Order: sequence, then structure tokens, then C-alpha cells
Amino acid sequence: MLNAFREGLRSSWTAKLILSLLLVMAVGGLVLMDTADFWRGGVSRGAVARVAGHDIGFVEFDRFYRSSLRQQSPDRMASPEFREGLAREVLRELIRTRLLAAAARDSGLVITDGLAAQRVREYLQPWVDAGLHEHMALEYALQQLGVSEDMLVHTIKEELATDMMTSALLSVISVPEPLVRDLLQYENETRKGAYLRIARESFRVEEAGEEELRRFHKEARGKWMTPEYRGFSVLVLTPEDIIADIPDLEMIDEDGLREIYETYKDHYTTPETRTVAQAVLETEEAAKAVAAHLKSGRETSLAAAVAREGLENIEILEAEEFTAQTIYPVEITDAVFGMTAKTGIADPVKTPFGWHLAQVLETVPAQVTPFADLRDELRSQWLLEHAAEPMYRRLGELEEMFAGGATVAEAAEFLDMELMRFESVGRDGKNAEGRSVAIKPEKHAARILREVFALQQDEIIRGDLFEMEDGSYVAITIDETVPPVKIDFETVAEDVRKTWVFEEQGRLMRERAAEIEKAVREDGLSFAEAAEKFGLAVKEITPRPRRNQYTPADEKSGLSPEAMTLLFGLEKPGDVAALSAGDDMVVTILTERVLPDMASESGAGLLEDSQITGALLRYMMREDYMQQFILGLEQKYGVRINEYSFERLYGAKALREAET
Repeated sequence: MLNAFREGLRSSWTAKLILSLLLVMAVGGLVLMDTADFWRGGVSRGAVARVAGHDIGFVEFDRFYRSSLRQQSPDRMASPEFREGLAREVLRELIRTRLLAAAARDSGLVITDGLAAQRVREYLQPWVDAGLHEHMALEYALQQLGVSEDMLVHTIKEELATDMMTSALLSVISVPEPLVRDLLQYENETRKGAYLRIARESFRVEEAGEEELRRFHKEARGKWMTPEYRGFSVLVLTPEDIIADIPDLEMIDEDGLREIYETYKDHYTTPETRTVAQAVLETEEAAKAVAAHLKSGRETSLAAAVAREGLENIEILEAEEFTAQTIYPVEITDAVFGMTAKTGIADPVKTPFGWHLAQVLETVPAQVTPFADLRDELRSQWLLEHAAEPMYRRLGELEEMFAGGATVAEAAEFLDMELMRFESVGRDGKNAEGRSVAIKPEKHAARILREVFALQQDEIIRGDLFEMEDGSYVAITIDETVPPVKIDFETVAEDVRKTWVFEEQGRLMRERAAEIEKAVREDGLSFAEAAEKFGLAVKEITPRPRRNQYTPADEKSGLSPEAMTLLFGLEKPGDVAALSAGDDMVVTILTERVLPDMASESGAGLLEDSQITGALLRYMMREDYMQQFILGLEQKYGVRINEYSFERLYGAKALREAET
């Protein structure tokens, strides 16, 4: 029964309810991570994202992430890239849910108390089925979720409004029967053909004279050019600059950082986790008997101990990793986490579902991140906290000046800010002499260079300051541009010669491909005859369906994937086309195209899958429609993601570093 209830939570609307509940908790300020209000581009430092004016806290997000992680196989969880991808998918779903809730609220959808009450009863039904009175079931649910009755009702109303709006949006989407039949035919179409390969190395090109090479060198656009160099000015606004201008405020020292660390040490502590298997028995006596088998060592698993006792139809829950805050049901918290041993059997506990017997299989102690690892982050947090208000005032002053036509240099002079000038720097950060230019701030040098070469010569940033990863802001203006110039022929003569030969071979290959196509289309030669005319070998492409064009066997046999791409791009039998294939070219002919006859026996077999295909099409169309709708909601309500903090906590690189 308990397993069924838990699976129901994962697969039914009740799972969405829990998601909505946690969202409301976040909006109401019940889910917090940091005590200070740190900001990253409009997102609180304690939040992973900001949607429709409300934060999605890291603690809230992490609950859903950990829940999703527990449902994955161990081999998948071993990959940092997979875990990062899963984290991003969970974040996308949270953002989507929050946007839909805002849209439903603003659309004016009203959910009556009667409809909400009906949904509450549906939500409580698993507990009622377990034997609890409806009132007790409600109290138990509120305890499990950690919310008030009013919040539960509010969340259910919001979820109902969201579902109604989504259903109304998607109800108009249908898939016509002819479209389903056409898709079935298209996916099950079979084609066969042939192709030949024109090898570049088969063309012997006579060396060009110097005059020809010089003309080729001169006319080649974008080749053999010196780098473009740019001179630019940079204005940097950092939290440190702001702090320095605040009267009577001293920069925090090492002792101050340590004090913050000790005060909020809990925030930098990963709680103890215990891997727990559970059995739910009908009586206390049965639970104690099973526990005795395990404690005595006669059996090592709950399932074996239950079997030894001769008990049947006993619910055994698979082992899961829990913290004291996430263990389920909550009644067994003290029994499991009150054990001094790292493994063993907890005392039986009475819950609304029966007598729970918990077996602790593994304990991972709480871990505290060392102060040395957090020093820079703590200092950054302190700076951002104390600099936030004056920082935004100064940014407002800069934006007003830029909007009024001031240059970056004029704004720096008026506001008494340092302006850094850099002369003749290439994209690689080096000057014309090949020496590296020390662009400051050094940690932002790569980003500044990217922005410099993304700007036009006369472009000045007005009211669009670049935000850096550490909360600093940078404005850039281009002072001068030294355009690329052609490198002297004598300096690059050998490379010019090789390039000329390569391109001449390419021209001859294209001409040969055009001659083959003409021989087949206009001269009446077969594909084999045209190949023989030019001394080339034909390779057959055996019949194959569109849905399985290129197989591992094809790769082993050396079949050209480019030829296969051409085969399924041609329109009718007899059509010929050519395509580059690495350094060579392939020419492909379509010789047979077979669409399944939907009136035949095989076609009838395909039509048996029409419902599946129709459902798939409908799903794809609805997903596309919802994606466009969500994009519109993002524009309307605004979505900001704390990418910097997300990468530090859930990025594959950070996860790999944490493992080592």
C-alpha cells in the first residue's frame, strides 16, 4: 500500500501538487538558503533563478534535483555531465511551472471552494484508504508537507487554474487522419540507389606560374591577412570601488570572514545521510521478531528476515538515501537518526501505515566545507551585500549619462572613475609585435576581448553595461581599429601554392561531378556507363527504410554517409546529385523509391500503429505549441538564471572537482 502511494506521488497529479506547494513556499519566503540578500543580475544569491518577480531558492531546487537523482540508475549518476543535464532539466520544469502559475493567475481563472475541496479529498484519499479518518489524514498531510491548511488550499487552487488554462490551450490541437497516414508512409518509405566517389588525389594539377599565384593571392578574400587590432577604453565598476567610497565602512578582514563562516556554518554543511530499507508490518510483535533475526545475525536483509519469520504480503520498501529532513515517513526520523551505530536495525515505530522496521545500510557523515575553500566566496558575498544599494545608484548614473549621449571616457571623468586604455590589441590578446597585452582586470580579460571585437568601430555602450561573473560591471568603447591587411606574397608563397593546388583540384572534382550528372540526365547514359566513361567504380546502395538509413554494418563496409544523405534527399528515381565527402566528392543516383501501400496487408499492419503515430504527432505538436507559449511567458514575466552559482554547484566541472 505504501509503495503504491509513493508511486502515485511520482506519477500522478499529486506529484505536481507537491511541486506547486514548494513553489508557494518559496514565494512566501519559507524556503531560504542564505541570510543575506545577495544579488546576481537581479537574482538573489540564495536563488537559482528569478521568475515573474519571485525567486526559486537553491534549497527548494535541490529538493527536486535530489528527488530526481534518486530515481536514476547508478551508472547514470556516475556521470557529472548527466547530473548537470538532469539539474538543468529540473530547473527548466520549475521555471515552466512558475510561469504557468503566473499566467493562470493573471488570466483571471477563478477556482471555487467546492472544486478545491474535491481536489483536496482526492489528494487525501491514499491516507483515507489506509484507514485514517479524513480529518486525521489532512493533519498528517499538512505535517508531511510542512504547510498550513490555507497554503494547501491556495496551492491546489493555483494548480487547478494552471491545469485548466493548459487544457484549454491544448484542446484545439488535433491531428488529421491523412497527416497520420502520410507520416506512416514517409517513415516506412524504402529507397535503393548507387553512388561513386571522385577522389581529389586522382587529379594531377600542373604547377601554376608565379604570375598566376600572385593574382590568386591578391584576389583571395580573407586569406593571408594580418590580424585586426583594436584600441579601446574600459571602465570597470567593482564592489570594492563602491565599498571604498562608503564613509566609515572598513573592508572586512580575515577575522571578520571567519566570524561569518562560524555564524553560518550550517549553510556550508552537507547533512548526514543514511541509506535505509524499510518493512511495514501489521503488529509490533511481528516487527520485533523480524528485528531479532537481523540483530542476531541469522539474516542480513529485511526480505530474508521476513521470510524466515514466515510472514506473507509484507511490504518491503527499497533502500533509499535520506537526511533527517527528507526521511519518509517522518515518524521514523528519531529511530533512524538517533542510532549511534552507522549501520543496524532501528527500533520498530508505529505509523499510520503500520509498524515500520528500518534497516540502516550505510551512513555518510555530515561534511563541512573548510573555511579556506570558502574564503573568496565569503568575501565576495560580503562585498555584494554592502555594495548592492550604492552599486545600483552608480549604475543608474552611468546609464543616464550614456542615454544622454556621453561617451565612456566622459562618464569616467565626470564620475571620477578610472578609465583604462589599451592600444592595438588582437583577438588573441597580443599586439602587432606578438607580445601579450596585460588587460585588466586580468580575470575578465577574455570576456572583455570578446566584447571588444563584437562591437562596431563607432559603437559606444549606452545603458548596456556588461555584468561580470563576480558582480562587477564593465563598459567599453572602441577608440581605433587597425584593419587587417594582406600579407606579402613572398612571406606566404608556399602556402599560396598549396592552397591553389587544393582549390584547383576541388574545381576539377566539381566539373567531373557535373559531367557525370549531365551524362545521366541529358546524354542518356546509365549511371554505370557514365562511371565507366570516367574510369570510376559504382557501389550499390541496398534497399533500406528511411527510419534506418545508415547502420553499423554500412560503416564497417565503408559506405559513404554523404551518399546516404543524398539518396534520401532526391525526389524521384533517376535523379542524380553530388556532395562533398571530406576531401573527395560523391555522386549518388536514386534508382527505386517504394512507398508502402496502405491498402495492402503490410499497409494494414502499419495502420495498426496509426494510433501510436497519431498520439506521437499530437504530443509533438502540443509540445511545440507549449514551447512557443512558454517563450512568450518568459518575455512577459521575465526569467533570470543565476548561472554563475548554478555552475559552481551543479556544473559538470564543479561536480568532477568535488569528487576529486
